[in-house]
Amino acid sequence: HNENEPAISPDGRWLAYTSDETGRAEVFVVPFPNVDDGKWQVSTAGGREPRWSADGRRLYVRHGDGSGLDVVDMGDGPAAAERSTVFDVPPEEYFELNPDNHMYDVTPDGRILMLEAGSGDISGDLVMVQSWLADVERRLDGGDR
Repeated sequence: HNENEPAISPDGRWLAYTSDETGRAEVFVVPFPNVDDGKWQVSTAGGREPRWSADGRRLYVRHGDGSGLDVVDMGDGPAAAERSTVFDVPPEEYFELNPDNHMYDVTPDGRILMLEAGSGDISGDLVMVQSWLADVERRLDGGDR
């Protein structure tokens, strides 16, 4: 099976990941580091890109086709997890979906940041800025303005 998109819970007790073992991408949760001590499927009808809330009580899961986002209440563990939809996206609109890259994240204060579709570039290019702090300090000290 293809297994990808791993996400360790903030307390280090759980590993969420995407697997196609059911015939389509779904999100599973296993204990960590003892991954053979259980396994729970927490998405239905397709799921990917698991993301933990900062407190580890919630696991966010993209719909498999990118049409929305669910939240899984993990407060009582994966066996008792309850899922609800955070939002659905109208069919004529969507957010970028790329199985090779994370296309959204959850901030520590609970905001959800997603890449809007339409840019036409889902290459996952990484832009690295080196020495940016030194450049800012030089500019603040009266250098290039």
